[in-house]
Amino acid sequence: MIDLQRFMKKSIIISDLKADTKEGVIKELINAVISSRKEGSTFTREDVFSEVYGRENMSSTGIGFGIAIPHARIQGWGEFSLAIGVKRTGIDFNSSDNHPAKIVCLMISSAEEPYVILQATATLLNFFESNKGVEHFIGEYSDSLAILKKFHEFRVDSDDLILAKDIIRPVQAQVLLDDPVEKATRLMHFKRADVLPVVDEKNKLCGQISCSDIFQYGMPDFFKNLNTVSFVRHIDPFEKYFRIQRDLKVKHLYQPVQPISQDKTLLEIIFALTVKKNNKLFVVNDQGELLGAIDRFTIIDKILIF
Repeated sequence: MIDLQRFMKKSIIISDLKADTKEGVIKELINAVISSRKEGSTFTREDVFSEVYGRENMSSTGIGFGIAIPHARIQGWGEFSLAIGVKRTGIDFNSSDNHPAKIVCLMISSAEEPYVILQATATLLNFFESNKGVEHFIGEYSDSLAILKKFHEFRVDSDDLILAKDIIRPVQAQVLLDDPVEKATRLMHFKRADVLPVVDEKNKLCGQISCSDIFQYGMPDFFKNLNTVSFVRHIDPFEKYFRIQRDLKVKHLYQPVQPISQDKTLLEIIFALTVKKNNKLFVVNDQGELLGAIDRFTIIDKILIF
């Protein structure tokens, strides 16, 4: 993480964004950044918008939890720039949790400092977490000066390690132990997910259910023991053999998993995904409640191209 205090000033905090579209909000924040830069900058608003929106078109920067972080790394930009805007009605950033972004943080760094934006993102996530989340924060602090004051009161840990809580993604769907397996399969279909977390009524993680678990249950025993199906390739096992009982519950098929804490380091996360061959890691708090998930795409998206 990095200390954002030296980048914070009233002119780059917009407590009431006027635009109602993602494009408009980004332009408002770019105006704030350009206006706050020193005289002599060779970058125009159009230049910066082209870079930021180009990155946005690669994949959405709506990271969930009510936050979006449009950004760009620009060759020769110089010192890191930041602008923060609040939109209480929310802006659609196509976030992974399908919730609108109510805090939009525009970040621009030099291409020569590729990890500054990721470190700044980690700081911002910790800041909003320490202030009980986005909804509580924008309800408590309604003007730029109040927001600025809270940022100046915030102290970051000098440890600059990237932790699980800094790159976590909201889960798009989850199921309860007593949910029917049919519900799980429908969620897998609509969310294009091959693994779903399984929680109890208090949102405590119990394990996961996967497409593989369902296939293993529904496949006839003699198919499981075959080395090849070439000699029966014209038989459709899903039509003639594959059966799922309608009263089958998630609790009958789910598998326990080892969750990770939100303080696991990036190195520990990559180790679990690669060496331990986990497709997805579920992140929990100290009470075992599900906070979100990390998968291999998260590492590519957040670390390699973020």
